[in-house]
Amino acid sequence: MAKATTQKPANGSALDFEAQLWAAADKMRGHIDASEYIHHLSPVGAAEVEDDDELFEQKMKRLTRTLEEQFAESAKLEEAIRQNLKALSHG
Repeated sequence: MAKATTQKPANGSALDFEAQLWAAADKMRGHIDASEYIHHLSPVGAAEVEDDDELFEQKMKRLTRTLEEQFAESAKLEEAIRQNLKALSHG
């Protein structure tokens, strides 16, 4: 993306706002070169996750199924904890 001009229109247009955003980003970036800045913002392993070749719908079904299994396991563990606390007269 091309950097916006630093000219500030008197009317407070979007160009003015964009220029302010770029100025703030430049200030936060500090000594880091703009071409390297992306490495500081990207989560570790993001490239590998995005390039896994799994179709979105398949991934959503798989992740939803995994989440449902985790919720079921969580409910079992919660019930076991409640029973243990009840046995200790704390529940």
